[in-house]
Amino acid sequence: MERVRFRSGKLELEGMLSLPGKNPAPLRAVIAHPHPQFGGSLDNNVVCALFDALVDFGALALRFNFRGVAGSQGSYGNIEGEAEDIIAAAKFLETVKGAGINRLLLAGYSFGGLAALHAMARGLAPEALVLVSPMIPEGGFLASAELKNIIPLKMPALILSGERDDFFDHTLYQPLLKVAKTPARLLVVKNADHFWDGQTRELKKAVSEFLNSLPTAA
Repeated sequence: MERVRFRSGKLELEGMLSLPGKNPAPLRAVIAHPHPQFGGSLDNNVVCALFDALVDFGALALRFNFRGVAGSQGSYGNIEGEAEDIIAAAKFLETVKGAGINRLLLAGYSFGGLAALHAMARGLAPEALVLVSPMIPEGGFLASAELKNIIPLKMPALILSGERDDFFDHTLYQPLLKVAKTPARLLVVKNADHFWDGQTRELKKAVSEFLNSLPTAA
């Protein structure tokens, strides 16, 4: 694992990068952290659990700090800026040796989950998606003009929600899923709250199972 810095427009952001080991998976992954204005950072417990699951899988994985957080330059970007940061992080991974042949997985927790969807609405096209307790836009996903073209999700996706989440009821995630059979699924974890305290092991297990279910690269 190594500390890295990369550009997002005129800003320089910091991150933690894990290079694949002896048995690399054909996957590069960007992980987006929770709300920058409420203590979210790359060191968040859920972000670290996602990172660990991806590293164990053999992915090239990057967790990073949004603009204005810790050593990343700039200030809060009202989710539009953070969506651009995610796009920049994905482009940075393309420059890492051996990353060019890898498929992109995008992961985000809470605010980071919603920012990931906004990054997709702006053209980022991951081959797989993991959202953990994603933040819901005011009025719901279908009320967002920017998100309407990517809803429902059309790629393999895992949405994880805590049964005891006091912020976002898991039923509000249904617009992200197709009515018919779909590769996107919602998993509600018993006894987990929005912060996943004491439940990161279950989270990591669910993500690992999802990773192992992904189609192999051509």
